[in-house]
Amino acid sequence: FAGSGQPCAMDLTFGAGRIFATVQTVEWSGASYNYLENTILYEVVDDLSISPSEGFISSGEQGGAFAPSFKIYTLTNNGLDSLDWMASKTQPLLDIAPTSGTLNPGDANTVVVSLNAVADTLPPGSYNDTITFTNITSGVAQTRHVTLEVLQEVIVCFPLDVDPGWTTEGQWEFGVPLGGGSHCYDPTSGHTGTNVYGYNLSGDYANSIPAYYLTTTALDCSGYENLALNFWRWLGVESASYDHATVEVSNDGSIWSTVWDHTGGSFCDGAWIECDYDISSVADDQSTVYIRWTMGPTDGSVTYPGWNIDDICLLGDLMDDLHITPSEDFESSGYDGGPFEPPSKSYTLTNVGTSALNWTASATQPWLDVDPNSGTLNPGTPNTVVVSLNAVADTLDPGGSVSRSYIDTVIFTNITSGFIQTRDVTLEVVAIPGQIEVTDSIPPPDDLDMPFGDVPIGLSRTEQITVCNTDSTYDLIITGISP
Repeated sequence: FAGSGQPCAMDLTFGAGRIFATVQTVEWSGASYNYLENTILYEVVDDLSISPSEGFISSGEQGGAFAPSFKIYTLTNNGLDSLDWMASKTQPLLDIAPTSGTLNPGDANTVVVSLNAVADTLPPGSYNDTITFTNITSGVAQTRHVTLEVLQEVIVCFPLDVDPGWTTEGQWEFGVPLGGGSHCYDPTSGHTGTNVYGYNLSGDYANSIPAYYLTTTALDCSGYENLALNFWRWLGVESASYDHATVEVSNDGSIWSTVWDHTGGSFCDGAWIECDYDISSVADDQSTVYIRWTMGPTDGSVTYPGWNIDDICLLGDLMDDLHITPSEDFESSGYDGGPFEPPSKSYTLTNVGTSALNWTASATQPWLDVDPNSGTLNPGTPNTVVVSLNAVADTLDPGGSVSRSYIDTVIFTNITSGFIQTRDVTLEVVAIPGQIEVTDSIPPPDDLDMPFGDVPIGLSRTEQITVCNTDSTYDLIITGISP
């Protein structure tokens, strides 16, 4: 304690973490006083410091390269005694060097976390891991999160810096838009660069026109799946009741499928808008893919600036000779102790290539079996892999709640090409409800019947129904009682 206006000092010795301390001060002034209370947060830091504090975030197209490909962390001993440390990860796509060491007081060491060759084999998606740095001497662990975004590969892209020579009809043309027209007007340049493909670069489309097309040359998408069309547009068009604009795709130049169709009321973008469309049902693994943009038909009144497009790209996932069906994940559920439904899921592996390939399939959790887990497939030959829950799954508990989900990933690897494909597994373990016992106060108590008998008019009779949970382990949840 200290007198009025005097400082109060405290010496605290704790391990790493955060400590909240409450400081109380009484200020006297004659016969009265003020009572003050302040809460102070103390940050107690471990002797092992790690910088920077940021995680490792990387991205790139399928197959690599990824940027950045590594991140350096500096470990420093800020204490008075030497300490032992270690660094660990959980996913095979990362390397850590070094993974352990000893630091004398004041010494520092660098640890490099880097993406390895496994990352180059991953299909598009988001991949996460956590690097754990542990001060073995104090037992304190610190973490850094790792995120890798594997993007679809760009098959072909047209920034329109030069004319790609596509087929135009009506007033479709390549060049610099002039900012003319009505409503929101045309742009005065491309999304990037100066050029666009547009319908009438000087202004609006005309009244009473038929459908006019801008059509790409044949684009080779062989060996790719999950095809997507990406481009930027600046479009103005009257209500779909009167004027029309569409995007279509074909794999032969004759039969066309609609990718996007203008519906609803009139609109004018007035800015560059990014567009993404799934064209996989038509374009996957096709050697001749055509895209076309349609302006019209239009009615006899009211016009808008029409189409302006730029930066057109086709993206897709590389296909592997090892084809796996179905594409769906394995999801199962059941009460604590089993059985679980479904207990297994079968995947068919087929070699769609021209040469034999070797493959493996693996899971990481002990409650999951994969059979067979390796083999050789000749061209055109299929094989069935069964992913199934084993006896260990029967021992998993719901974690003291209504249910708990257990997660794993089955990794299918084409050893010949190095290509990796995955299927997620989710097992939901549901808590068993308690055992219900219902009795009443009219004998016999367990007959689930309450024969009140005759009750004279003007009198009442009260009896009880008792609901009990006779299970010593599981809760009984009653959601409703009705007469």
